Amino acid sequence: MTIGFLLGLFSIFLSDTIPTSTDAILETAFSDLAYTSLEERNSFYQQNSNHVSYLDHMELRTRSRNFDPREQMFRFRTYTNSPSERKYSREYLSATYTEQNLDKKAQLNTLLKQRYRLIAASFIDKKKMMAMEELGILLGERRNVLEKSIDNIDFDFQDLLKAEEDYDHFLLESIDVERKFQQHEEEIRNLLGTEQTVGVSQNDFVSVSDIRVFLSQFEYDLEQNNFYYERQKLDKQLAELDYLGSRASKRNPVKFFEASYRDVPGEGFRRDLAIGIGFRIPLGSAGKGGLLDRQFKLMKEENMLSQLSVELKEEIRQTIINLQTLLKKHQALSGMIDNDLQQRSLEKYREIDGISPLILLKIRENILSKHLLATDLELDILYEYIELLDISGMLVREPFINYFNSSEDFY
Repeated sequence: MTIGFLLGLFSIFLSDTIPTSTDAILETAFSDLAYTSLEERNSFYQQNSNHVSYLDHMELRTRSRNFDPREQMFRFRTYTNSPSERKYSREYLSATYTEQNLDKKAQLNTLLKQRYRLIAASFIDKKKMMAMEELGILLGERRNVLEKSIDNIDFDFQDLLKAEEDYDHFLLESIDVERKFQQHEEEIRNLLGTEQTVGVSQNDFVSVSDIRVFLSQFEYDLEQNNFYYERQKLDKQLAELDYLGSRASKRNPVKFFEASYRDVPGEGFRRDLAIGIGFRIPLGSAGKGGLLDRQFKLMKEENMLSQLSVELKEEIRQTIINLQTLLKKHQALSGMIDNDLQQRSLEKYREIDGISPLILLKIRENILSKHLLATDLELDILYEYIELLDISGMLVREPFINYFNSSEDFY
């Protein structure tokens, strides 16, 4: 595979690509089967979750006396739920439904994060391929100039070997960039359900400067807006309601109501009919084992909530530091490119007659190399930006916002 063939492929990919908005790609998360299936499950759960009644369950028992089928005893028993049991059961059902919604939100967060990362990679792919297309031309020119100068007395074979080495390195890197571009482009096509060649539109795409402004204004309330914290908090609430409901059940004094009928030949109906009531009389530690287990679980969930709060705050703090560092490096590199002495030297060299074209080519290559380095830094910044949005719970905060659209109001 020659470098000309690779550059030809770059040109075809870049020219035939249909720009696709970031909104269109992100919206596919809401129609993803992994998300819609949870929505259907939640609807089914809501429609089929009934409140707890005063009566828990009923039993109908029958037995014969002396194996005589004519002498039967029928017993009808109904177990009760106290007002406290009903209260905690209703709250538990409501919290469980909230849990289903948070599971759905967690799945949506995963799907959106995947798409954000895909958009970032595809966006940088295009910028990198454009820079590499120009760099490939320069490397080819430098190699050709050296090959034509091989008969010169002052010719240094080390220069030609270095040019060949740079050429080979670029060739291998080009193959890798091409593969990544095709892979990301195919993933976007699959999400959109199209066979056309598509790519991320650069119109209104968030810039490094936009991210810098966003970070300077970044604020978060862990206990109010972070769904990771909200999910763990709900686990604690469920454990607490489970404990309170079980305790209320243990304290329910009326265990059951009962009516019985003994069918004995020769006796009247009133002599055969009886009613009764059962009371719970707690003795010693009877029944406390289940309560202790639930209380230990509640303590565990409380501890996990406190631990998660500390971990999330530390992760957010560290991610902000990482993002600030990347932004500083990008700013420094951008300053080198904007005020590059080599760029000024290039303009001066062009005015000198008889200047070696190799020097001009090398200067242009160095400038392009800095552009490629800045592109790699931009991808790192986008990834860290996505990570911050994820950890802080902002990806799925309502109303939903496209954080890759610079025209959106992030606050």
